[in-house]
Amino acid sequence: MNDLGWDEEETYMANAVLGNSASDFLRAISSSNQNLFLVMETDENLSKKLSSLVEWPNSDSFSWNYAILWQQTVSRSGHQVLGWGDGCCREPNQSEGPVSRLEEEEMRWQEMRKRVLQKLQRVFGESDEDNYALSLENVTATETFFLASMYFFFNHGEGGPGSVRNAL
Repeated sequence: MNDLGWDEEETYMANAVLGNSASDFLRAISSSNQNLFLVMETDENLSKKLSSLVEWPNSDSFSWNYAILWQQTVSRSGHQVLGWGDGCCREPNQSEGPVSRLEEEEMRWQEMRKRVLQKLQRVFGESDEDNYALSLENVTATETFFLASMYFFFNHGEGGPGSVRNAL
């Protein structure tokens, strides 16, 4: 078992679905209080704007699969971080879906994604009632990225997103 309390199979799935770096990051923060934020309230109009980016195509018939607002906040340890603020996601268009001859393999990946997301939501304190992943029948790579993003943050000055403020 590792820091997330996952057995070897679950760890393998997390590495396969999220990648080794993301799995390592989530293991590290799950054993600390850093994953708990003093979250600022988001504006209802902002939620509507994020939703409109995803739900309504622009004049060129382009729309996003997801929109995420990262906001500056403070971790419980008192460090400034860039963390999840709000977001909206939609199912990708059918043309973006799996090729028919690979449907069986895609179904296996969807089940793995669903199990990883369910485990993440439990590890980070969401009850089964609030566990969105439990209600998903199929889990696309886009949904996995979107939902897993809720548990990530960028330390001030680290990585591209964490360094943006330094560039201003």
